[in-house]
Amino acid sequence: MQSDNPENACPWNDFESNSQQLDPLVESAIEVRKTLQLTQVKFSRRLGISVRTLRDWEQGRRHPCGAARTLLRCIAKHPDLIS
Repeated sequence: MQSDNPENACPWNDFESNSQQLDPLVESAIEVRKTLQLTQVKFSRRLGISVRTLRDWEQGRRHPCGAARTLLRCIAKHPDLIS
């Protein structure tokens, strides 16, 4: 199912795109995680995602879509939400 809203679409996971390029939201999430001194395991638990998903995002293999993008935007603006 494709999203009508390009903001929620997931072009990052298109096989044609450069899969090693880090999503800017993921870069900011990495900064938040490191600032809060959280491991990938603890950070992923607080986000409610698997550690494998987080690692895939952080290593540029996959990129967050939909609700995950919204959650990462909120965390980037308000890191205290998960501290």
